[in-house]
Amino acid sequence: TDAGGRRYRYAQQPATAQWNLVRLAEALLPLCGDPAPLEAALTRYAMVYAEGFTAMTAAKFGVAPADAAADDVRALVRDGYG
Repeated sequence: TDAGGRRYRYAQQPATAQWNLVRLAEALLPLCGDPAPLEAALTRYAMVYAEGFTAMTAAKFGVAPADAAADDVRALVRDGYG
């Protein structure tokens, strides 16, 4: 399933998980009928993952989420630290 050998690299794991969740949502859609809850769940996954990754990265740098330096860590994450 990974002919190019790139899907399962560490940096690709969030996108691969999102892709898998979209496929699951597509499979569940006929059972739900209304796509809104599935779309909300997919959006929530992206937000929760980003928050968790930022918190994990901040902890690696020894920065508490409430510290002013947390904004610098968020910038590192947003700009592609990983």
